[in-house]
Parts: sequence; C-alpha cells; structure tokens
Amino acid sequence: MKRIIVATDSFKGSLSAPEACRVIAGQAERIFPQAEIIQMPVSDGGEGLVEVAFNALGGERGLVHTLDPLGREISAEYLRLADGSALIEMAGAGGLTLLTPGEYDPLRTSTFG
Repeated sequence: MKRIIVATDSFKGSLSAPEACRVIAGQAERIFPQAEIIQMPVSDGGEGLVEVAFNALGGERGLVHTLDPLGREISAEYLRLADGSALIEMAGAGGLTLLTPGEYDPLRTSTFG
C-alpha cells in the first residue's frame, strides 16, 4: 500500500497549514484512492505556528494586547505549554498579513509589537 505524507506550511494570507494539508490530501486521495494519506501541518515559525504547535502539543491558547507593525492596537495569540513555557508567534504582531500591500513600508513599520 502506498503511503503519502502531506506536510505543508501555510500559504500566506490564503490557507492555514491544516487547510492546505486538507486540500492537498483530498486531491491525493482522489488520484490514489488506495493510499494511506497522512496529514502533517508544519510551520517555519511564522504565520500559523501557534495553531500547528497546539494541534501537536496541546496547551492553552491565550490572547495578549499588542501593536501591529504600524503601531495599531491588536490582539495576538500565544500558546502556554504544559511545562509553563510559552510559544509566541512573531507573525501575530509583526507579520505581513497584518498589513495591506499599500502599507508595506520598512521605514514606517516595526516588529516592536
């Protein structure tokens, strides 16, 4: 039996890693109906990291008030793990998906948040 592992990151601004895995796995299953399809969403540490880590490790999700790249107030998600440590997704406060293309300006934006 064929085994297909679908391990993909998010598609910035359009699909989360789990959504991308579902789409790709669905097409693989259509073409290879007898294959075992294993979905393994991954993250490079940016957008989607909290979701992928939560699905793999569990923990408790939380929100913190912070600033986006232009200094506007937003809420960003973090993950508190069972050992008390926290995982912070930098893209939640400093990521490009928080801006419109017209706001991309390295002279005005910051990762301070």
